[in-house]
Amino acid sequence: MKTVRPERAVAATAVAALLGSTKALACATCLCGDPTLTSMGSEIPFAGRKRISLAYLRRAETVGSAGINQRELKEQRLELGGSYWLSDKWALGARLPFVEKELTDQSLRTLRTRAAGDLSLDARYVLQRDGFGRSTATGLQLSLRLPTASEAQRDGEVLDTDVQPGRGLWLPTVALWHTRTAYPWSLFSSLSYTADVDEGFDGYRFGGAWRLNVQSQYALSYATALQLGANARLSGKDRYDGTDDDNSGGFILMLAPGLIQQLGTDTVLNLSVQIPALTDLNGEQSEDPAWQLGLTHDF
Repeated sequence: MKTVRPERAVAATAVAALLGSTKALACATCLCGDPTLTSMGSEIPFAGRKRISLAYLRRAETVGSAGINQRELKEQRLELGGSYWLSDKWALGARLPFVEKELTDQSLRTLRTRAAGDLSLDARYVLQRDGFGRSTATGLQLSLRLPTASEAQRDGEVLDTDVQPGRGLWLPTVALWHTRTAYPWSLFSSLSYTADVDEGFDGYRFGGAWRLNVQSQYALSYATALQLGANARLSGKDRYDGTDDDNSGGFILMLAPGLIQQLGTDTVLNLSVQIPALTDLNGEQSEDPAWQLGLTHDF
């Protein structure tokens, strides 16, 4: 039996494994929160660390006016991720979601899809590490979402854009992140921008988005920790064939409490929820709380 060293247990419970809910009637194009935390983690990195992760997300949103053009989207996704630290400076990772979506319009017509979503590639670089045991780190992160998902069809006809498992476009994200650990406390923060550089299915263009994420954590023991995060998103309006979607974009702030439990020396379970706290969204939009359950294993 391996002995669990305290410093390693602290690092394991320092996982900030929070996905989040997404923008107005889009398929997780712009996450509220840092989508790479489950696969890449927020603890102080070290060369050779390998991680696999599995994350389940459940969310729902409603767009449009009741009795006129209201549409409700329910989404579940299971995302498989992995990462590898090439050195104590560089890490590479990848994430692939498997998506189930259900879209109900005003006439109560329902469309459903279940398929693999778009693959995302990630690279993280540590700019600076300092503090006792190098417990503080600052760095950059680049992510690229690829148009790998096939366009869903039924009886030879392409389904509605909002129920597609992917968007059919390239989406780059650049972020500046910072993490600090002083047991039993730890803090992770990031500021990122996802850019509009491509056109996807049905002439869709993403409106671009800024995200600010702050995730605090308090370890009750070497095996259990509580989390509380604040995830803000400011996004522009999406466009279809050059026309703005008035029921898209805007500002939302979500509070994100969570629980982390270490199951073994290198295995961590996390449960979290994102709750809309402040919204200034364009048009008619509403987002329900989003639930996430994740499992990570380092080796």
